[in-house]
This record gives sequence, structure tokens and C-alpha cells, in this order.
Amino acid sequence: MTLRMPLMLLALLPALLAVWGMRRSVARAARTVRFLLLVALIVALAQPVLAGVPLAPPLLVLVDQSASLAPQDRAVAWAAAQTLARERGTAPTTLGTVGQDVRIVPPGASPSVDPSGTDLGAALRLAGGWGGHTVLLSDGGATNDDTDIAAQQLHKAGVIVDVVPLTGTLTLDARVTGINLPTGLREGQHFAAEIALASTAAMTATLHLLEDGVERSVQPVALKPGTTVVPFLGSLDRAGLHTFRATLDLHDAHAENNSLDQTILIGPPPKVLVIERTPDTAAALRDTLERGGIQSEALRPPDLSPRLSDLQRFDAIVLNDVAATDLSPAQQATLREYVRSLGHGLLVLGGTHSYGLGGYKDTPLETVLPVQMQPQPRRERQQVSLLLIIDHSASMYGADASTSKLELAKGGALAATQALMPNDRVGIEVFDTDSQYAVPFTSIGDATSLSTIQTGIRSIDLGGGTDIYGALQRGLADLAQQPTTIKHAVLLTDGRSYARQSYDKLIGDARTAGITLSTIAIGDDADTALCKQLATLGGGQYQLAANPQELPRLTLEESQISRSDPRVEGTLQPEVEGTPAPLRGLVPSQFPTISGYVSTTLKPSADILLRSPSQDVVLAGWQFGLGRALAWTSDSGGQWATNWQRWRDAPLFWSQLLAYTFPDPASGPLSAQVVASPAPHIVADAFDATGAPLDLADVGARVTAPDGSEQTLRLHQIAPGRYTAPLTATLSGGYGIGVGLRKGTTELSTTTGYVRPYPSEFARPPDPALLGRIAQATGGRLLSNLAALAAFHVPPSRPERPLWPWCVAVALVLWPLEVAARRGFFRRRARVATSS
Repeated sequence: MTLRMPLMLLALLPALLAVWGMRRSVARAARTVRFLLLVALIVALAQPVLAGVPLAPPLLVLVDQSASLAPQDRAVAWAAAQTLARERGTAPTTLGTVGQDVRIVPPGASPSVDPSGTDLGAALRLAGGWGGHTVLLSDGGATNDDTDIAAQQLHKAGVIVDVVPLTGTLTLDARVTGINLPTGLREGQHFAAEIALASTAAMTATLHLLEDGVERSVQPVALKPGTTVVPFLGSLDRAGLHTFRATLDLHDAHAENNSLDQTILIGPPPKVLVIERTPDTAAALRDTLERGGIQSEALRPPDLSPRLSDLQRFDAIVLNDVAATDLSPAQQATLREYVRSLGHGLLVLGGTHSYGLGGYKDTPLETVLPVQMQPQPRRERQQVSLLLIIDHSASMYGADASTSKLELAKGGALAATQALMPNDRVGIEVFDTDSQYAVPFTSIGDATSLSTIQTGIRSIDLGGGTDIYGALQRGLADLAQQPTTIKHAVLLTDGRSYARQSYDKLIGDARTAGITLSTIAIGDDADTALCKQLATLGGGQYQLAANPQELPRLTLEESQISRSDPRVEGTLQPEVEGTPAPLRGLVPSQFPTISGYVSTTLKPSADILLRSPSQDVVLAGWQFGLGRALAWTSDSGGQWATNWQRWRDAPLFWSQLLAYTFPDPASGPLSAQVVASPAPHIVADAFDATGAPLDLADVGARVTAPDGSEQTLRLHQIAPGRYTAPLTATLSGGYGIGVGLRKGTTELSTTTGYVRPYPSEFARPPDPALLGRIAQATGGRLLSNLAALAAFHVPPSRPERPLWPWCVAVALVLWPLEVAARRGFFRRRARVATSS
């Protein structure tokens, strides 16, 4: 009770004085009654109030009613929410349901919601619009990805959300999450694929795999908590649309997610062109491709047509250890446009004539590839053996001995020795009609060794004629015997060799031994054609020193090139980066080792698929224009990847790499696809032979549903060459869609597929961590269970009640009693009663 105490106390003072001032003759009873009457009036004037119970603030209760919870669990949660609303009495309490949509439920109504999803983001946005305290009852299995963002927005708006986790009884559930097939598959091509399964607990099941409705395999699977991957091998002997279905046979919480379809469009048999530097060097690779279902043709680099129209019949081209100098600029440009403009594939295989060893830098080949030719820096540089083969014939003499070609060549040799490292080896061979060593192969070593080497260089004197072949034959054979990984030879000559033997075998054997050969032609009278040929065969570079003064600089450059040789050798195990599509279905732990590769640098927008333990690129790929290009920096098996060539799964590996680069089988003058968002609809694009959009055509589609029923649709034009129609897909499973176009005499057709997956509600497990993040972000509490809802119960509200009318009523009753007592009425009545 609330009283205006100061006023009441002041008012009681005259009342006390009035009673005190009464005549003593007035009876004690009269004084008492008058005092009580005055007190009642004074209290009434103070307007006392009986305190009430205030009304509780509004509360919004959102209850998860999605199918991830069992019907009985949904009923229990809804009953708990109704009990809370009833216990709160007149306190404002609003109930809502959460599913694929979010709805407010009127008082007394039953919950109604689409249970095929759990849109917690929409539920939190509703709470934000409500603006008051909210309680969320859910298992956290959100089917949208915007829940965390919505919770952060509530935090900014000051809306608190308390969360009650719903654990439910559906704890054991397994599902098929995907059928992962390689892209670009063709008729007859072998492939490795995998079925992805997920389970909430360890359990056993039977997995059925169907192809176009025909069961192709049945196998037991032991599911573990989390993800289980089941690989399978296959090939399809018919081009066109195919449907795979994976089904788990077991008793679990949701049968709806135990089956999943995947459609794939298989193209006609592939055609691959292999460019090999010398005949039959790619024979083993071609045999491997044939075992993988891919037929190929082989050409030498000079026979590669520079016309795109001649290459269009091939789905992909393979360069097998081909140097840039083996191809003309026109051929390289054609390969670039073959990928960028035609949308076909390119696979470049490494070796001692490829990438940085093959002069790819700043060429169209480097442009089209996913790697740059700059090798990665290495902490430990490999040892180098450098052989300088110097012409000391009479023509190397000049009028001024200090500036003769021979003296300048000797100066270049001296500079080269200073550029090498102490553990490198160098040999100086001089030749005329015969050859000899001015400095036999020796380590640079310390200053004493270097001084001895340089003394030998300075002692070189003039000779007679010129026999380049004999000098190369001796020097390259000795260089091959050196105990280093990198072996590089530089030929410096100003003359023409009188011996005209064939250099192909001589240089080929040197390349097989890992030797590279560069040439420096001195003066315009040198045999520049021969020098160019030797550098091309040797995988090195040709340089013309028109001015002999350039000799020291050019020789120094060659020594620096040998020091930065990009090859990396040594046994290593390639490592998989992520889960790349071209390697899907293969087991990374079973990949063979390689013994070398050419070091490169990954381009910023490219993807690395395999890397070395030192993080160098072994396999990389990227989208280049309309097509794709892959870079394999080891070789095809001749020197570095021999284990890979003998690997049991090599046919699958190489065929899937090439399939990744093949053009989409659905590409062509008429292509079609199904766009799933915001609602499924068919989109078809049509072009004529010149690439111009085909407008005002009659376009239709025949759709075959998973149950075999068919529907015919007419597509309407919405843009130049583009037609569309909505797709009604109510059943889960794979749909086959054939699209046809007619305009005048032009008739086109294509095929595509669409898979409507099972409802997203069954695609994700409950996520208690998400519920915790919602509570934390909004400043709410994560409650233990439904019993914790008792904390939101409130006593019934009661308004304040004024007490002054009761005080006045008491005063009105006491007033006549006070008058009677004051006039002695009660005393006289007492005497009369006594006398009688």
C-alpha cells in the first residue's frame, strides 16, 4: 500500500489536538471514536493506493516445425510453447512456426508451415521486425546460409534472442550427398567417379548404383560419422544423356535423403592430336590413352597446321616435350586461339625441351598455359657443369691481338668462371681441326683452383681449321659423365665446319643425358644456320655476336642461365591440392613418385592440382577464354615419370586430365541448360554458322520426368538468340530435356539434364553450434531444454487499487457513532438497562 505519508502525519497533528482538547466530561468512548473518524478522513485525504502487478513485456516464441524433427518432437515443442503462452496469462505472447517459410499462428490455431526447410534467417528477420524479446526453439539445421548475418543485424537493432535447442529423437540418419563424375566424358572413355555419403553415426547399409534405371552394382558399406566416399569405375558406350542413381538401403530417420540422382551428357568418341618432338617418343603415352578409351593421332611439330579449321576436329592437343623453337610463331598463335577462341583443350607435358628449358618464356605458349616460366627460388641450388667449346682457329685472330675474337672469347670464359659457385664444375675445350682441353673438367673450388682454371684459359693460343662436329662429339660425351644434375654446353665459333655429318643423333643423345646446348655465332661470316640448328636441337638458345665485343657479355649470360636451370631432380611424391575435378575418383595415396620436373610459377588466376613437397607446380590448370589448358611439368614417362607410366591407374589419370580439357558436349549452335534460381526454367541459346543469334525461331522442349511421364513446352524468346520456359519439376530425381529449334530450313537439336534434389531440410544435420552463435550474437541465452521455458512464466498482472473510498466509508460509519457517544446515548442506555 502506498500512502502520502508527510501529508498524513501533518494532518494527524490537529486530530490529536482536537481529541486532547475535548472536555474531560466527554466519555472515553467518544474520544476514541472521534480519533478513529479523524484518522480515517486524514488517510482518505492521503489517497492511499494498493500496489498492483505490472504487465509483462511482449514475447515472441518461434518454434521449429521442420521435417528434420520427428512429428512427436514437433508436437512436444509446440505444446511447450502453448503452455508458456497460457502461463503468461494476459501478458502479450505471440507464437510462430519456422519451416521453409515463417508464419505467425493466431491464438488457438494449429501450427501450419512447409516442413521441407528451416529458414532460420527469415525467422530472425521476423524477430527484428517484431522488435521485442524473442525465444527460438530449433535444432539448428538451417537450410539457408544467411542465419549468421541475420543474427548480426539483430545485434545492431538491440533485439535479444534466447535459444532452446531441440535435440529430438531422430539422431541416426544417413544420406547420399553427391555422385561426383568427371567433366567432359566421351563415348567409350573410362573414368573413375565417387559416391559421397554422410552419416550422423556409425552404421552399415547397402549401396545400390543404377545407370539409366539398370542396377550396375550392389555393395555393403560401413558408414562412419561424417563423410564416407565410395569410388567406382565405369565407361559409357553410348553418347547422349545418362542418369546415375545412388540409393542407400537402411532404416534411419529420413528415407527421403537415401537416394540421389545425377545426370551427365556423354559426347561422341574423342579425338586427340599428340605433337611429339621425335617419332614415337609419345608411343607409350598414346598406348596409355587408348587403354583409357581415347584414340589419338601423332604429328611432328613441322606438320602441325597453322589453320584453326584443320584443328577443329580434335577435342584436345597434347604437346609432348616440345620446345617453343620447334614451332613457328604462327603455329604457337594457332594453339593459343585453339583454346581461347574454339574452346578446345591443351595439355602440355614437360621434359628437357619444355617450359623454361624449351624457351616458352614470352611466347604464345606461355600465354595459354596456367604457369609462368620463372622458376621458383630454391634454398639449395643444384650443381652445374658448364662446358665452353671455343673455336681457336686462325679466323679468330684479329689485327689487334687485345681485341681479337679469341681474346674476347677468353675474356667471356674468364667472366663465366667467376659467375659459377665453388661446387660447380667447368671445362674449357678448344678446337680447330682437332680438339683438346685447355682446362679439363674441374670444380671451381677455392681461390687457388679458380686461379689455375683462369691460367689455363689465358694460355689458349691460335690453331688452324674448324671441325665443329668433332669438338661436339668429344666435349658432349665428356660432359655427360659429369656428376652433376645440370649440364650445359656453349659453343663459340666464327667459322664454318668442313665436316657435314648429321648432328641429330649426336645432339639427341646429349639431350637424353640431360645436356642442353647453346651457341654463340661470332660475326656475320659464321655458319649461323648451323648454329641455330644446334641450339634448337640442344634445347638451348642461339645468339649472334655481330660485334665481337659482345662475347664476354653473352658468355656470362650463358653461365648465368646454367646457374638458374629450372629443372628439379630427385625422387618425390606429388601432393594433391584440394579435391580437383580432373583427379576425382583417384586415390592420392596411390600416386606414383616422379624423379624430376621443370620448375615454374603458378599464374594468379590458375589452379594448382598437384604440387611437389617444396610447393612447386607439378600439375596446374585454368580456364583460358572458352577452353581449358593443363600444364604437367614432369614428362610423360621417358625420364622422370617412368613410375607414372607403369602405374595401374595411368589410363584413368591421363584420360580424365584430357576429358577436363574437352569442350562441353552440349556446346554448339544450340545449347540448353536449366537455371534453378529463383525457380527452375529452361534457357536455350541459338546461333547460326556465322555466330550471329538465331532470332524468331520456333523452339520447343520435351521433358521426361523421373517417373517416365512427359511434358512438352514452348520456349519464348527473351533476348537475341535466347529462349526460355518455366520447368515444372515436382518430383525429386533426374529429368531429361530435349530441345529442338526450327527456322526455315534450319533445324537444330540438343539435350540437357536437370536434377531436382531431395528437400534441403534433409541435406544438413542439426547444428547446435549455430544456435550458440545466434544467442551470442544477439546477447541472448542458450537454454538447456524445454523445461527452461519456465523462466519466462510471470504472475498475473493486477492494476493499482485506490483505498481512499474505503477510508471515507469507515469515516461515514464512525461519524454517527461519534455523535451518539458524545451525547451520552450509550451511557443512558446502559443506566436504563441497569435500572430495569
